[in-house]
Amino acid sequence: RVTLENGHQVICYTGGKMRKHHIRIIAGDNVSLEMSPYDLTKGRITFRHIAGRSGPPPARR
Repeated sequence: RVTLENGHQVICYTGGKMRKHHIRIIAGDNVSLEMSPYDLTKGRITFRHIAGRSGPPPARR
């Protein structure tokens, strides 16, 4: 679930290259998303904004 700046909650999934390259999203990350004009309760996450996050990437299995 993603909470928008106006307070609404949208159910989202990762799409495109985020899914292909296994980009992880952690609670609290700022993301860009696309929403369908037909159903405003669902969306697709297209980009994760990295503002002040630093440190090593998560360990691979």
